[in-house]
Amino acid sequence: MRQHLLAFKIASEALGGVGKQEVLLHWAAAKISASPAVPDDRLKQEIAAKMSQIERPRYAHLAAHAQVMHSVLSRYCQGFHKFCIRKLELSYTYVRRRAP
Repeated sequence: MRQHLLAFKIASEALGGVGKQEVLLHWAAAKISASPAVPDDRLKQEIAAKMSQIERPRYAHLAAHAQVMHSVLSRYCQGFHKFCIRKLELSYTYVRRRAP
């Protein structure tokens, strides 16, 4: 279970702000990974709103993570698409053979 809010509060209050950026970067990367169906603009707005809480946020790490996730999902979707087509081809062949 992720406890980003708790970690952020600890970093903010108990640690005097040390680690806030790391917590938010981890939260944002988890958000990107867990939200493949969320439109990019909405995801960007949610992340930007949270990242505005810190001074000079680093977005390069998040951009790299988003690129990797996009690549992984693209390969997954292509593989699934090929699997579905193959399944349809096999079904069609089976039906054709059984037809009188």
